[in-house]
Amino acid sequence: MADVPLVPAGLEVCVVGYGVAGHLHESLMRDWGARVSVVEAGPVADPPARLWPSLDQVPRPHQVDVWSVCTPTDTHLPTVRMILGRCPDARLIVEKPLCRPGELDEFAALLAAHPSARLVLVDHYRYAVAPKVLSRLRAESAGEAPVSAVRVSFAKDRRADAATGRFVDRAFGVFGYEWLHMIACLRGVLAPGQFAEYLATPVARCDLRVGAEEDLIPNAARETTRLGDGCEIDMFSTVVGAAPGGLTPPAWVSDHGVGPGGRQRLLQVEAAGTLFTVEFDPVAGSAGQSLGRNVHRLSVRRGGHQSRWIVNDSPMGTALASALVTLSACRNDFDARPMRRLQALAERAVAAAAAAHPVQEPA
Repeated sequence: MADVPLVPAGLEVCVVGYGVAGHLHESLMRDWGARVSVVEAGPVADPPARLWPSLDQVPRPHQVDVWSVCTPTDTHLPTVRMILGRCPDARLIVEKPLCRPGELDEFAALLAAHPSARLVLVDHYRYAVAPKVLSRLRAESAGEAPVSAVRVSFAKDRRADAATGRFVDRAFGVFGYEWLHMIACLRGVLAPGQFAEYLATPVARCDLRVGAEEDLIPNAARETTRLGDGCEIDMFSTVVGAAPGGLTPPAWVSDHGVGPGGRQRLLQVEAAGTLFTVEFDPVAGSAGQSLGRNVHRLSVRRGGHQSRWIVNDSPMGTALASALVTLSACRNDFDARPMRRLQALAERAVAAAAAAHPVQEPA
């Protein structure tokens, strides 16, 4: 597919952390012809050929072309610091989110202290093909007409994963899972000025509603923000299936099917009386069956007429390929603004959850 960059062959890649994300990074990069080694301190059921128990045991670190950091979020900062301590000019791919709330300034200072280093945050939907196709179709059918509304809804029931020990984001809550992907979708369909305005809009001026259990970790949220030109942005996400605390999904999402595990990932844009919708994998067919992995459906509706297209793309694969190409060209592609937005939303959401679930003083 023309939108997917061609990965340079023969790269030396070291994947740090061999959980779900680490396995995917290692598998994809190996398939692309990279020589991949892995750092993992814990037990590994099916160890790769080159496995090191710690970063300081990686031989010839300066020969590593790209370091791929797939450890839990709360270890990203110390892991990157250790890598830069050995390789001040390291090329780094870091899984999202970049770091915990409150660590962003320290992370920025670390990168500033290593001006020869390059970092790309893995932001799957920033590079996904379907939003690019949507933007092209909008330009063809709506011309220069402004976007009047953007709606994004990413939902998944992660409770079963959490029960089996899968990582739980206790820092960002729901914002640490899908929200960065949702912001990436906004970047793909808004004009640069609109996107910058959204990121700069204080969260206190947004309508933010939060769902949370007694542990006060936000597990569902809906944010509505209106830009100065009247464009309305509506963002919704849940990681517990049916949203708790009376926070129900937006009405428009009910027009689309829900996949296994409560998964539903939607992007919708309105412009010039035309409705553009991307249903990301998993997409339900007319009989309720899945259309298949990495298959996305795009529809355009104007009046009573609707057209549909199928887009085949692995958002994670495309994001990793883009990251490798960017780093191989010795470029940075890191934008801290979405992370700062996540931090502000998470802080306000935790405060809202605490207000809704006040701690009872002991009698």
